[in-house]
Amino acid sequence: MNGMHADSSNQGTMFSARVVNTVSVVASLWVCVSLEPEAFGEANRAGGLGTPPTATAGRSLGTELQANAAPNAVRGRLLGQFEGLLNDRAKLQKLVQTQSAKQAPEGDIFPYLLAAHAYTNLALEDAELKPQAAKRIAQLIDLATPAVIRKVRPPGGKLENMGEFNGHGTYLGQLNLALACYRLAGGDNRYEQLHKALSSVLHEELVRLSGKPLRSYPDLLWPFDTVPALLSLHLRDQQTGKAGARGVIRDHLKWIQQNGTDSATGLPYSRLNLATLRPIRGPRGCELGWRICLLANLDAPYARRMYDSFVKAFWLDRKVISGFAEWPGGRGKADLDSGPIVQGIGMSATGFGLGAARATGDSRRFQQLLDQLPTVKAMLSAMAVKDARTGQLTVARLMTYHPEYVTGSLLGDAGLFYCITWRRWSKTGSAGRHTHGSVPR
Repeated sequence: MNGMHADSSNQGTMFSARVVNTVSVVASLWVCVSLEPEAFGEANRAGGLGTPPTATAGRSLGTELQANAAPNAVRGRLLGQFEGLLNDRAKLQKLVQTQSAKQAPEGDIFPYLLAAHAYTNLALEDAELKPQAAKRIAQLIDLATPAVIRKVRPPGGKLENMGEFNGHGTYLGQLNLALACYRLAGGDNRYEQLHKALSSVLHEELVRLSGKPLRSYPDLLWPFDTVPALLSLHLRDQQTGKAGARGVIRDHLKWIQQNGTDSATGLPYSRLNLATLRPIRGPRGCELGWRICLLANLDAPYARRMYDSFVKAFWLDRKVISGFAEWPGGRGKADLDSGPIVQGIGMSATGFGLGAARATGDSRRFQQLLDQLPTVKAMLSAMAVKDARTGQLTVARLMTYHPEYVTGSLLGDAGLFYCITWRRWSKTGSAGRHTHGSVPR
């Protein structure tokens, strides 16, 4: 999403992991390697994916898994996969280190944190799942925190010691959002000191910026990275009964609409010059889908307007497949952020677009994207070739393909897990005021 690896500097390598930036989340959100088309369509319509199963007494993650355990139920398969990995966390760590982290710098945290978001969704779907989901979220936070410490380098090696923002908005904002998710899922106070410290650092910097976006890294800026930080502060307010973040949220959303939006599409720029805040890159699909998923919890009407503009400028219907383009109108080349582009349709943009459709109540398009997964899977599988140097399967020379995952990558599976289970995290769908926006609960 944020990273433009095409930039001439070595800074470009930092982007491959951005949500969107990993081709893992890219084509990966779509490569459903084990699903038969006919059975898959039936699973979708039967509620195996987007629709939660009927609540039953005494539900647990185990019964949830059994309810969705058919081979063609993607939601059940993803839950089963992460349950298995979290029962063998040494194996999960090794997979992240040897696969995701090598594909992209932020691959060292996103498999953990996107999965934590999915478990949060499950907890909000059914209160009986909260204790077990909170346990899993805590495990995922503990796995992600060392990577955040290595990147941020806080005083004394402890994030609790941070007294001021040091330019690492990506890692700090994402971790703080996971901490807020833990409390949202019914977790205890074990992270309170850390959550309070990071919230204070982020809030103070946002106040200082007066609406301008946080730095993603000390010398790089993608406006998207401010959104997870804002949502983390909004959820903390929601949990503490305060309204301290209302002003910074209002100011930033106003700034983006007035200064950080492309007039031609009505959509936010994907990257800005750190010194001048002028756009370096226009709107791109891989960034917009995840932004809308998060924004639906801060300002649902704005998220819906953004989604409508996203559909208008990026949606492509190619008859055989439909989806969201990486660039407006389907123009532009593929890169690590976009993943494979098929007939102008970006795989990463379409993957997170699936979550955006769910977040804004576009059930028709959400179902359409689910139903065509077998077709997209067949296309990407046909594109996979063995790399002569590494012997690994790759798609479009961008994504290493691992057939043991639903999507072809661990990071992609985590992203798909989050998108399929999307739930509203905010009580009102708006930071500080009730909204009449139509967002699925």
